[in-house]
Amino acid sequence: METYIVRFYRRALSTAEDAVGTVEHVGSGRRAGFTGGRELLERLLSGGDGAESVVADPDPVLPHEP
Repeated sequence: METYIVRFYRRALSTAEDAVGTVEHVGSGRRAGFTGGRELLERLLSGGDGAESVVADPDPVLPHEP
């Protein structure tokens, strides 16, 4: 079983084709954007393939301001 996090950033109530957001594959940490119901379904069925790898830096170095 695959686990995903789906974030919707914009959605019209009238149609699924107006949905915009991201799909994150929990197992790999890969994230891909989608625009519309068809792309959302493609992202879910691909299992995270072709998505951008997103790995959080546990200790980011912030720029020092003088």
